Amino acid sequence: MPHLTLRSVAVALSALCLCLNAQAETVEVFPLDLPRHISALGVGPNGDIWFADQQGLMRLHDGSFEMMYEFPVDPGRVPQVTMSPSGVIYLDNFQYQFTPVGGLLQTDVAQPSLGTWDIFCARGIIDADERMFCVWGPWNYMNPYCSSNFGTWELYHGGAPQYRSRSGYVRGVLAVSAREFWLLTYYYQHTTGGPRWYLSRIDLEEGLGQQTWSVVHVATQLNAKDSQGRIWMSGWLDIVALDGDELLTMFAGDPWSHELYEGVCLGADGTVWSFCSRFPATSSVVRFSGEDRADFFIDEYVSRLSLLDYDGRVWLEKWTSRGTLALVSISDGGWPPMRLMLHEVATEGTIAVEAQVINNGPVVGVDVYVALELNGQLVYWPNWQPGPYPVQVNLRPGHNQTATIIAMPRSGIPPGTYTFWGCMTGRGTQKLIGPLDRKFETLTIEVGDAGK
Repeated sequence: MPHLTLRSVAVALSALCLCLNAQAETVEVFPLDLPRHISALGVGPNGDIWFADQQGLMRLHDGSFEMMYEFPVDPGRVPQVTMSPSGVIYLDNFQYQFTPVGGLLQTDVAQPSLGTWDIFCARGIIDADERMFCVWGPWNYMNPYCSSNFGTWELYHGGAPQYRSRSGYVRGVLAVSAREFWLLTYYYQHTTGGPRWYLSRIDLEEGLGQQTWSVVHVATQLNAKDSQGRIWMSGWLDIVALDGDELLTMFAGDPWSHELYEGVCLGADGTVWSFCSRFPATSSVVRFSGEDRADFFIDEYVSRLSLLDYDGRVWLEKWTSRGTLALVSISDGGWPPMRLMLHEVATEGTIAVEAQVINNGPVVGVDVYVALELNGQLVYWPNWQPGPYPVQVNLRPGHNQTATIIAMPRSGIPPGTYTFWGCMTGRGTQKLIGPLDRKFETLTIEVGDAGK
């Protein structure tokens, strides 16, 4: 049986709660009561929501906010938060890391020149190979167009930083790996009298080689890579995707309403979420499912669509009428960005089970379990022991990969019905990844006489 080196095949099992009811559409509001901005949200391995403001690092746990670390000195802005696959939290360009056990510690990660967190707002990114990347610029949360240049560094194993500088305004960063590093940049061309958007793919391992596509007035945000390899962007009137070398309009807005889409979250079942603002002053969270569209209208002003969590809930931020922030979650029982499926592989003389994982979200660390129901008991792969055996896997963003995880000779296997179980858990936790009504995947295989 091959080892799971794909880093994106994740199956897990729990013997509890095998049948749960489907979720209805629900909207929950969590008042934060902060009169200031926060960083982009991140989801930890156990499903907690993490973010920072100018005072400290916070999390939303079981419906309540907790200040996990209070900064001794006000950094003067909101530090960016980067989640590693294992759940370690880094601030800005990896100078500091936080764990609930160890607190805030300074790291030994090599820093670029002048790369201190109180001078540049560096944006940290970690890929599935645990490589660290840093993108910096004089970043202003209130005006993300203010950056006049930027640099990228690979900080892996404290090696010499690699540098890339270009004029333009950084509007989106997506690091799949050192061979696939995407940037969305904005320029105002005085010769043509208008703005231009460019999407670039940079290969850090090949001397910073680059391909660039003109997006032509469409994109305002770079959002995600899906499991079909498409790069998604949101902007004025349309949600677009780069499919190969072709830019496709995935969803067209209403030009009479001057719709602006801000942010894209992708479910593993093909569902697309976005925030849509309209002229003169209405807005909604929009869910596209095939040709169907549903709008969730939120009272007061929504400022940002952030993420789709492990339970299929989309999270956004809004300003209340009192001038304070609140977090909002919307759930319709749909799939989160990642999904597991089990398939029987057609082979002669062998029982073979294949795991397929779709990941339309960011890098995430999960624990892998596989189990077979035998004589009314569960035995776990790879040693087929009664106790659960987790295998740690990092899911790559934007991948749809498969691997044969079980292959047993049919000869000698007693006739009967064999059921395999699977699901996913967060790294080192029992937090099951997936909507509540679909936590578990099962596969039943019939074996006839003489193992045929």
